[in-house]
Amino acid sequence: MTCPFLPTRRIGDRPVQELVVHAMRTADGAVVELEEIGTFPIAGNRAVALGLLNDDSGKSTAGAKRNPLDAVRSDLRRAFAPRKAALQARRVIDRHVHRLRSSDDPESIELVSKLFTPIAAEALLVSLGLEDEALEHETVTFFEQMQAEAMKSLLSPGLLVLARRIVTSSCVTPGGFLENQQLIRGRSTDDLSELVVLLLMAGVEPVANLTAMTAHTLLSEPRYPTPQAAYDHVVREDSPIYPGLYRTSKQALSINGHDHPAGTLFFVPVVATDVSERHFTFGAGPRRCVGQALAEKLVLGTVHALVQMGVDRVRECSWRAQLPRGLRSLHCSFADGR
Repeated sequence: MTCPFLPTRRIGDRPVQELVVHAMRTADGAVVELEEIGTFPIAGNRAVALGLLNDDSGKSTAGAKRNPLDAVRSDLRRAFAPRKAALQARRVIDRHVHRLRSSDDPESIELVSKLFTPIAAEALLVSLGLEDEALEHETVTFFEQMQAEAMKSLLSPGLLVLARRIVTSSCVTPGGFLENQQLIRGRSTDDLSELVVLLLMAGVEPVANLTAMTAHTLLSEPRYPTPQAAYDHVVREDSPIYPGLYRTSKQALSINGHDHPAGTLFFVPVVATDVSERHFTFGAGPRRCVGQALAEKLVLGTVHALVQMGVDRVRECSWRAQLPRGLRSLHCSFADGR
């Protein structure tokens, strides 16, 4: 079968999303080959993409078992409710930024591993009802190692070990997500660990990555002069959540003359669909990311705190050598030399 080809290894300081946008505009409905990932018809049309995301039965791939998060989404939405997320994010950000301010030489501090990842890790643990510095350190260390060794988090047995440590921690606060009797009733440690694995995958590295790319965009792109403008650009056109979402159609679809039977697995780009401003960095529909409010508060709050400290430019940075696109390291300078 001949079809458009997207070389996903073309990552670095040039947005790989440009390739997705090009395919989305020119091959909507056609089958596209994504290097190292597979061959899928692309759903770049907003109406089709929303239909797939809203009508999906809970399976992202044909034949896949149901996502274990689906059974506890209402509990998770309460744990990550916007008002609660705002309070948690501010508390976590203030603590970590205070350490940065107290440093004799903040310009020497690598921000991805020493600020963005610890903030994301602690915020997730706090949302689960955990106040455990040792577990926070273990979580940050794991994700640092994962990046250094270019590990695939889905395949890493270390992630499951970490999740089990979290589930069996004695530092769960009363009323926390992991002490919810309705949630844990009838679920084994393995079942709960599987839930936490998914939360770790979605809540630590992607949030740290999104923070880094927002800060980098703010400091290197004059077109986006505020944290909000930089963030909006990243999630809309250069999302680190790459390459996209996968959904199986319930019914036959015809897109731009391309016919696909029911049960077809589609690739839904996370960047803005059609010529609209709509993006799917956090998904859409009933399975939209439950932690979106917390992630946004963490990203914008952290970058705003850096602005208040006088951050004025990127001193040096390095880009990840593997998917998803993003920054592996980031050093910044500050206006007062601090």
